[in-house]
Amino acid sequence: MVVRGKKTSDNTGNLYLVSAKTWYMQDYKNIWRSRDQGATWVKRDLPTDARLYKIIAPNETSVFASGPEGTFHSKDQGVTWEKLPICLSSCLIMESNRNGLLIMSNGLKTHYVSKDYGSFWQPFSIPDGHCIERIAISAKGQIALATRYNIFLSGDLKTWLPSIDETSVLKNNYREVTALYFDDQNFLYLGMKEKSLHRSQMPITLVANEGEGDLPQSITLSQNYPNPFNPSTIISFSLPQASEIVLEAFDLLGKRVSLLEKGWHAAGTHQVQFDVKDLPSGTYIYRLQVANKVISQKMTIVK
Repeated sequence: MVVRGKKTSDNTGNLYLVSAKTWYMQDYKNIWRSRDQGATWVKRDLPTDARLYKIIAPNETSVFASGPEGTFHSKDQGVTWEKLPICLSSCLIMESNRNGLLIMSNGLKTHYVSKDYGSFWQPFSIPDGHCIERIAISAKGQIALATRYNIFLSGDLKTWLPSIDETSVLKNNYREVTALYFDDQNFLYLGMKEKSLHRSQMPITLVANEGEGDLPQSITLSQNYPNPFNPSTIISFSLPQASEIVLEAFDLLGKRVSLLEKGWHAAGTHQVQFDVKDLPSGTYIYRLQVANKVISQKMTIVK
């Protein structure tokens, strides 16, 4: 169903901007998507008949929707859905940045993070005795949590630093935070219930303490290992920023023999296993495409 504009109560709700052109809109029972800055809207079927709490769309293709029956993920702009395997019912809080970092929480004791657009999830903990009210994630991966007792900051989801003390102008108002937001320079903004707006005095520069190393400086495609190989090999590639990739394998005549990987990947180094039980011996080409950049390598199957 295509809806032009936003004229009725049936197609008004929370607005989520994925990019300059792609918008999502949601209320408690419907999701719409626009690819033309809101001029027209396409209604998407919900993954559940129950009430819809919230949606997030971290990139052009992925959409997450939460409700009392669980949290669901669509990889095709809301056309089809699959339920996430994590134990997270009543997910009231979901946030993401554009580099693959997603956080989901029921606000109380269950909190999950994904660093690869939702492919892999792991639990994390927040300071004891606190309940999450709001979450903000910067483009560089810093996290801010608004709880009932303070605003906490972290660069690794392990060490949490309280940002409000007895000298802060917000020391008696931290329960009134209604919005958190990082700008492009990593300043943190707090929207307050009394309709005031506060900005951090300096950019938030917390970094991970776990020694994960720096991000890659360029797009690379490594030589597969082992090579020659049979029956499988590992192909590694690196991304300096979150990107949509296509990784394929071809024979020497240019015929594609396998689509190894496709979709959005977070910044960092990734590995793909290639099994070749149905391919004959010989030399093959594997190719990585990221936007307009294409990198190729040769590999050899020996049987």
